[in-house]
Order: sequence, then C-alpha cells, then structure tokens
Amino acid sequence: MQIDKNSRIPAYIQLKDILTDKIRKKELLPGDPLLSERDLAIKTNLSRMTVRQTFKALESEGLIHRETGRGTFVSRPSFEQKDIMSFTELVKSKGASPASRVLCFEIKDPDENIRALFDIREKNSFFHFKRLRLADLDPLAIEEIYIPKHICPDLSLRDLETSLYSILKEKYGHTVTYVDSTITASMPGVEQQRLLDISGNIPLIGVSGINYNQQGKKIYYEISYYRSDEYKYNIHINLY
Repeated sequence: MQIDKNSRIPAYIQLKDILTDKIRKKELLPGDPLLSERDLAIKTNLSRMTVRQTFKALESEGLIHRETGRGTFVSRPSFEQKDIMSFTELVKSKGASPASRVLCFEIKDPDENIRALFDIREKNSFFHFKRLRLADLDPLAIEEIYIPKHICPDLSLRDLETSLYSILKEKYGHTVTYVDSTITASMPGVEQQRLLDISGNIPLIGVSGINYNQQGKKIYYEISYYRSDEYKYNIHINLY
C-alpha cells in the first residue's frame, strides 16, 4: 500500500481509495477482517488517527463495519428499501437470489390490538406466519405477518416460499399500494442473533405496520427485523 505523503490528496483519502479498490475488485471479500488500526498504521507508515479517519469514511459508505470485541470487517452490499418494494424484488435488484425459510405457519387468534386494527372479533380468523428472509442464502431479515383468512382463504405453506406480494396480486387480486409503518431500532435477542447469524453488537431495524390494497383495504399486518449492517430503509417525504 503505497501512500504518497507529498500528494495534495490527504493520506486518509489515498488509503480509503486503495481499500475501496480492493473491495470493488473482490480482493477483499464480504466478511473478511481488516488489519487493526495499529497494524495498518505500521504497515502504511501512517498515524493511527489517519487510519481511523479512513475507517470512519469507509464505514459511512457502508463498505466496512466494526464489531465490538471482534474487529473491523468488509461489509456485504447494502440492500436499500425504496418506496413499496417486496423483499424478493429488492434482493433481485441487487443481483442476489432471494429465498425464504418458513419458521411457523398457523391459523391463530391474535391479540386484541391486531384484531381491532382489522375490526375482526372472531377467534382463529388470521393466518399467522414467520419467515427468515435470505439473500444468496445469507439471512437478512425475520418477518412475522398476520393476514385475515378472508383475504386469502386458501393460503398454503407452499405459497410462502415465494413473494407474498406476488401471491396476493396473482392469486387473490390484491396489489399493495400503501403501507403505514413505524420504524424502530433495537438490539437483537438471543434467538434473533441465532437466526440472523449476527453478534449482539449489531442493531436491528424494526419495521411494523399495515399494508393496504388498491381499494384502501387493510390486507395484512407485518412486524419485520432487518440487519442494520446490510439493510437501509429509504423514506421519501413530500410536503406538497
């Protein structure tokens, strides 16, 4: 790693460009550890402060991430949610292969709050399921959904192996056109760490809310948790 200290380009930018190039050319792969600040400073004959600046710049661009007690690693490409897009569409747009692993599938009587959202009082009137969502077989999100049975009366376990948006549209004539969501941040529990294959130091992005169809009818309620090191949620706010 040759750093030209006589260049007008700051040393931390030169080092950033070198590491970025290695990541782009796949000389450094997702999950690969980087040298510590101290070791990289010695190797490049730079100060630790300069190396720290480089790491902060790379981290802000999502190219690397730090894990407390473990070190600094090359990140996988981030998946950025924009507008209304199914998980399947999102993953495919990044050139990756989407997949789902169904964790549970049942007919359930949910709590009063969820029944009240849909103005349903009958017991056992919802399909309830959880899925682990994967990109290139790597876990990205845990999804939990409640759908009133009358919305898709013959929903099957096999349907859940594909895009829910597609099933709702093609099989039942419901196109999701509006989502009323709440976004939160939380640290993962033990089970979430296991399913998502992450340490307890990586926060989760929680997205919960109701999905509406083209007639403004409530279709389903969703609670999902995404890895914050690989997922971004883009929100467009228009005041006019």
